[in-house]
Amino acid sequence: MNWPVKVISAARGASLGATVGKVIPVRGCVATAKFMLGRSLTTAEQILGLRPGELMAGAVLLRLNRLPSASEFDLAGYTNVAAYPGYPPGLGSNQWVLTVDVPATVPGLTARLHPLLGVAIGVEPEQQGTGMMGGKGRDVARQSFGTIRSELIAMAIVNFRVCINIHPAGFDLFARCVCTAIRGYGLDPMNPED
Repeated sequence: MNWPVKVISAARGASLGATVGKVIPVRGCVATAKFMLGRSLTTAEQILGLRPGELMAGAVLLRLNRLPSASEFDLAGYTNVAAYPGYPPGLGSNQWVLTVDVPATVPGLTARLHPLLGVAIGVEPEQQGTGMMGGKGRDVARQSFGTIRSELIAMAIVNFRVCINIHPAGFDLFARCVCTAIRGYGLDPMNPED
């Protein structure tokens, strides 16, 4: 969850040809994934200190393929102090400024339910937390599987509530949201205890 990511608008992602699995060179501000997981795009804008509405038409998350070396970035502190003029202060995620192109990939974090509807499916399998639960002193490396499963169901409920205004609601849609969340965590939804 502490891996560096860059969040860009869907329009910018399209102009770069950013699609799932494609490697894109990135530079500029990056933050850690834990500040983005389970967040709405409006909240992500606020956390990162992006211009209001910048992610209104969607966003692309780019996960760095490697950690940058010390000579490839500058510390920018936290987003509550804008790294560039013209941007509002953010809510305070960490941030670094990549000074050279670093390869990044669009991870498979979204599943399409409908031509106009995508659902966040959670973190990549190597991560321990899903981003839904908070709390001080929580050690995600010592979670029980029941805790993780509960977080995934909570994520599915959030996504279901978003989807019901766009896609026909019912148990089938909720089941798809649950399966998507479980699959996104790297588990088999037909056998989630394995």
